[in-house]
Amino acid sequence: MSGLLDALPTAVQHHEGSTNFYYGVHPHKIQYLPAQAEFTVVYSPKDGDAWQFVKYRMFGESGGMAVVIRRDLDVEEVTYFETMVKNSKHDTGTAAIIDSANV
Repeated sequence: MSGLLDALPTAVQHHEGSTNFYYGVHPHKIQYLPAQAEFTVVYSPKDGDAWQFVKYRMFGESGGMAVVIRRDLDVEEVTYFETMVKNSKHDTGTAAIIDSANV
């Protein structure tokens, strides 16, 4: 277990037909993260893909990022995030979930 069920996301971003849950960064501030910083995004299903957990690590001076871990969510995690999507449907953009987010 990745601890996803124990932590609130930093931000939730709704797209047409999908929702992204960010942990450790606000989506509009990713480019400002320092080298080696890590953050996680949970992607809802889109275009036939399953729910995905993806952990990223920022490169050094060259910029960009690499995928450190990518996996499908387990059944308990899917249920949790499906409930979160339903509860956050009133938001139409990117909403900060907690006030004191890292970068």
